[in-house]
Amino acid sequence: MLIKQEFWQSSFWKKCRHFFLISLLANLYRKKLEWRNRLLSRILCPYYAFLAKKKRVAIGTDSFTPIYVSLTSYPARINDSYFAICSILAQKIPVNKIILTLTQEEFPNLERTLPKKVLALKEKGLEILWVDRNLKPHNKYFYVMQKYPKAAIITIDDDILYPRKTTKKLIESYKKFPNAISALCTCRLIVKNNKILPYSQCIPCYDTKILSPRHDLSAEGFAGALYPPAILPKEAFNIDMIKKCAPLADDLWLKYMEFIGGIPVVCAAKYKDPIVISKAQENALYKINSLQNQNDIQQQKITKYFSYIDFGQIVLRANQS
Repeated sequence: MLIKQEFWQSSFWKKCRHFFLISLLANLYRKKLEWRNRLLSRILCPYYAFLAKKKRVAIGTDSFTPIYVSLTSYPARINDSYFAICSILAQKIPVNKIILTLTQEEFPNLERTLPKKVLALKEKGLEILWVDRNLKPHNKYFYVMQKYPKAAIITIDDDILYPRKTTKKLIESYKKFPNAISALCTCRLIVKNNKILPYSQCIPCYDTKILSPRHDLSAEGFAGALYPPAILPKEAFNIDMIKKCAPLADDLWLKYMEFIGGIPVVCAAKYKDPIVISKAQENALYKINSLQNQNDIQQQKITKYFSYIDFGQIVLRANQS
């Protein structure tokens, strides 16, 4: 079964996108998103902060396993993380714990350098997890999953405001597909000439028509992704391999670990463009990875390191299903 989004990989579209009008429209759309984010951030940041004053994490759980939310941050975005956490506290379905992983390398004075408003969230159930080794974006899953192997972990970003039904959608998907990773935003990997196309050419999939687990879907972590307890293979936690192959590409690394573990991904629900808390920063991870093609470079390193695994066949079988 072919998914409609494959149009975006067609030769026709590749020719069209070079036209000036297409480029102009794309730039206008990006500008529209920037203004949208600025406007909604000014409205929703204080709104979520207000809602969070009356909220805290759930003591018990209505699901069949504890649900924890995990994120990481760094000095340039630690203030933004406050609003991201508030948006999680304001969820319709509360989680059992929120964990903010920080490194002693980036915050040498530990809590003394953190904003008071972030520290105040500890009374709401926020746990600040201090770690010695800085694995950058991998910090948001690496340490938490090992510390809490019996909990389902929802990973989020520190500069996104999450709609109030985010955890509800992910938990409902998890209950339906307990052996799959549930994500609100996914992209579909494609095989051509027996090789997986570069990650930059994967097809965005937000379509509710693919509400079933697939091996050719990759979770886009910024929107929120739920990982069942202890689902990842041991290779996922090999620090040397992470640093060698994918130091800046946590989503990509996790996808290939899912290949190794035979773990499918399911698109839990339709997802609209994210609400970014502040204007994109020059050192934002997505800019480094996208503009410098770092995702594609790191993808090549992963496939070379695990050359004994035919990732292409895994994706091809899924593409044909």
